[in-house]
Amino acid sequence: MAAVRYMSLVNSGRTLFSKASVIGTAVCIGLPMPIQPSAKRSLSTTSVVRSEAGKHWKLERVAAISLLGLIPAGMVYPSAVVDYGLAFLIPLHGHWGFQSVIEDYFPKVLKRPANWLLYLFSFGVFGGLMLLNLTDVGICNAVKMVWSL
Repeated sequence: MAAVRYMSLVNSGRTLFSKASVIGTAVCIGLPMPIQPSAKRSLSTTSVVRSEAGKHWKLERVAAISLLGLIPAGMVYPSAVVDYGLAFLIPLHGHWGFQSVIEDYFPKVLKRPANWLLYLFSFGVFGGLMLLNLTDVGICNAVKMVWSL
């Protein structure tokens, strides 16, 4: 059995007590290690931005920020440009979000069928919104009509 003893250590005028255990020839002392200035990590994101995932992440942010502008613009001034922008960005934004959920949380066996269903659903939503824009009043006016009920 390993012997356990207590050591008194002096650090900058204060006495610290630590438990030291001898395991074979190794000695384990439970002291906090000081952080060396050379151990600081850089917060640079240049390696992430240059990768393919970084470009995709940027596109996701552009789509989300564009939606933040298009939705109020469509309510204030509905137009065909806003309707078609929403018809493209709403399914795209939802698709990317659910794709991340599938990649992160679904078991490997279910990832392929879930992705197929996601693509089917995303194209269906895109087609439905385009049909609403082409043959009816458009997305923004349809939302206004629903709210006026």
